[in-house]
Amino acid sequence: MANADDPRSMRTRAQLQAAVRRLLTEREPLTFARVAQAAGVNRSTVHQHYANLRELICDALIDDLRALVEPFGDCPFADPTQTPPELTAVFTIARNQADLWACLTEAETEAATARLQHLLTEQLTDRFRAGARPPGYDRVPPEIHARWIAGGLTALLTGDTDLDPAERADQAWALITGPA
Repeated sequence: MANADDPRSMRTRAQLQAAVRRLLTEREPLTFARVAQAAGVNRSTVHQHYANLRELICDALIDDLRALVEPFGDCPFADPTQTPPELTAVFTIARNQADLWACLTEAETEAATARLQHLLTEQLTDRFRAGARPPGYDRVPPEIHARWIAGGLTALLTGDTDLDPAERADQAWALITGPA
């Protein structure tokens, strides 16, 4: 594998990721050969940087995935009284990303969903360890609590995007804060 911290390697990876995004929006099937052609490199270059296509796709979508995760860093979990606006914003982002997700195959969707769940788990674990948790979960280890909520949030974020973002946000808030 190429050194990911090398500036030349970083440029090549960015080229490959941009090629994936272009191919996805054009609804072209993704193969290493197609990505290499679209990026203007040879196929062995793609293999030097990525072990498999799913890893490349997840890297190409990382900014989209982070956009879904970052708002959870600002949610006021300690005040369960009403759904925070950050959640409505994140479900609006999810709705806006629906066309891109629709371009993925089932296996690609599974890989991106797994990466999303991992990122959510990390974000929530950090917040929960720092004491920013909904009340009533003290007996549950922060890592387990975060993993459980991340699973539900991932299902809500990647599920039916035809639902109103505010309605999805209310469902997510109920999941996060527990029964009222």
